[in-house]
Amino acid sequence: MRQLIYNAGVSADGFIAGPNGEFDWLFTDQDYGISGFMNEIDCTVMGRKTYDIILAHDENFFKENIHYVFTSSPGRSSADSVIFTDNDPAEVVSGLKKMEGKSIWLAGGGEIAGILLDAGLIDELLLSYHPVVLGNGIPLFRSGGTMQIFETTYIKHYPTGLVQVRMKKPVFN
Repeated sequence: MRQLIYNAGVSADGFIAGPNGEFDWLFTDQDYGISGFMNEIDCTVMGRKTYDIILAHDENFFKENIHYVFTSSPGRSSADSVIFTDNDPAEVVSGLKKMEGKSIWLAGGGEIAGILLDAGLIDELLLSYHPVVLGNGIPLFRSGGTMQIFETTYIKHYPTGLVQVRMKKPVFN
C-alpha cells in the first residue's frame, strides 16, 4: 500500500504560513532534501490555495507526476496531470493509497492535513522547522483533535538553523 507523507515547512510555533498566507519566511537558499524526496513520490494532494501558490512560483512543478487539488469551487477544469476535485479528501486519498505507485505527497494546506490526520491516513510527517516565530497564521493541522502517535525516525540539522524531522506511524502488532 502507498504511503501518504505530509512534507511541509513549519515555523517554530507550528504555522505553515502567516495569517494572510505569507510564506516569505521559508528558507529557499538550498535544496534541504527536496530533490531526494521528489524521487520517493509520484503523486501529490493539496488544497486549492496551495496549488495557486505553487503555480505562481513554479509552473513546471505540475508537469511531472499526478496532482489532486481539493477545491470547493466547482468548475475548474482538470488537465492531464492536475485533477481538481470537490470530493471528500479522505475518500480520494484512501483510493489513491490502494493504487500501485510510489508514495503520495500531502503538500498542504492545514485544513486538508487536518481532515487526513483525523481519518488516520497520514503515514509519515517530514517537517522542516524554520527558526522563525510567526505568532499567528495557518496551523500545520486544522484538526478535530484526534490524537495520533508517530515515531521519530530521522533528524537533520542544517547550518542555517533549519531542523528537519521525519516521523512515521508505528506499526502495532
